[in-house]
Amino acid sequence: LRRIRSPCNVDNILKMLGIYSLKNKKVISLSGGEKQRVAIARCIVQNTRVILADEPTGALDSENAYSVMRILKNLSKQKLVIVVTHNIELANSFADDIIKINDGKICSKLKVINKNSAVISSNHQPSSLTP
Repeated sequence: LRRIRSPCNVDNILKMLGIYSLKNKKVISLSGGEKQRVAIARCIVQNTRVILADEPTGALDSENAYSVMRILKNLSKQKLVIVVTHNIELANSFADDIIKINDGKICSKLKVINKNSAVISSNHQPSSLTP
């Protein structure tokens, strides 16, 4: 995908993500949640059309996990956000659609109607992810 630099002000993005005070710190000194928000800031600045977040909350406490998921959910209003996670609670809380994969095959597709329940779609036959 072609990336276009965002005209957004980097300082405003850092403030929005709550990491402006970390602007001049080395990445090695940041917490897991702060590193995740730096990665999200990079996506915003690069103006990517798709964000693929692989276990974005895996190493985070629950407060930071929900913070990162709220940020990703907000970004999903403007671009495609795909989150890979083993945390079904977070998926149910934030996802619009949930695709469960087991051994490289889609085993179910769920459409989240409200954040308290998910409905299995009518087309949930296992299918391979590889050609």
